[in-house]
Amino acid sequence: MRVALFGNGRAASLCLQSLVDLESGGAIRGIAPPGGRHHAWHDSFEDACIRLGVQCTTPADVNCDDLVSTIASFRPDVIMSVGYTQILKGSILALPDHAINFHPSLLPNYRGVAPLIRAIVNGDTETGITAHEMTRSVDRGLIYRQVRIDIQDDDTGFSLHQKAANATRDVFLNIYDDVLHDRLSGRPMPNGGSLFTTRSPRVNRLVPGEQSMRQVQNIVRALASPLPNAFVDTDDGRLEINAVDRDVSRIVADSLTDGKAFGPYRVDATWYLKTLDGTLRLVDARIVTRKELGEDDR
Repeated sequence: MRVALFGNGRAASLCLQSLVDLESGGAIRGIAPPGGRHHAWHDSFEDACIRLGVQCTTPADVNCDDLVSTIASFRPDVIMSVGYTQILKGSILALPDHAINFHPSLLPNYRGVAPLIRAIVNGDTETGITAHEMTRSVDRGLIYRQVRIDIQDDDTGFSLHQKAANATRDVFLNIYDDVLHDRLSGRPMPNGGSLFTTRSPRVNRLVPGEQSMRQVQNIVRALASPLPNAFVDTDDGRLEINAVDRDVSRIVADSLTDGKAFGPYRVDATWYLKTLDGTLRLVDARIVTRKELGEDDR
């Protein structure tokens, strides 16, 4: 079976390895984002293609005429997309018998970008992987398979991405087998759900006067290193927060209870954050100066 795999990150790299184990390299064509890793903490899908001997294309515009011609000449039986960074339009989707996307959420919830981060931020206890038909409407086609993934209290955005990558590979192999043996079937995507785009408000900047301790904890762990951390602004610059704890001494908590604005405070050598319903100790935090941020420090 001839597979065109549009991919990015660890999940796509794991799926590619599984494909190579099943197919000869000539039956696979990889399409990766231009410029290597989409984020510094991502695996490079282009590097995975090179390592595994799979021909790879890195178009700036995935829907350009040249790329459509390239994919058409490859004659794929199926197009699969795993974490790819651009939306495939009708000219590409019409080329194979099947075009299938693997989305890291339980659709129709968390359509669009950063679904795993959003799930942690919102305090969800589970997420999942949805294999679905690609249509002109993003994350709206027939659902072929769904699996659920538990979100533990100590999961970070990075650890959840690793768990989701492994789950995606398993679903990918099941879908591959379904297509190969002509038994792929789906059910309609339910209405409703939620959608986040690149224009949706980012969650990195904390607003302690509007957020509870639990909300801050969820945002911080969702964005723990190696992801770009949550932060608050201070007079000295940006205070980037990698980990927090509710373990705050009574003396400190009492001193920040009355007459103090919401936000960060330094007591001796330790940073604290006064939130809507209490104070958190910042276990791992650092100041990034305006000069480091490239801002005018006047």
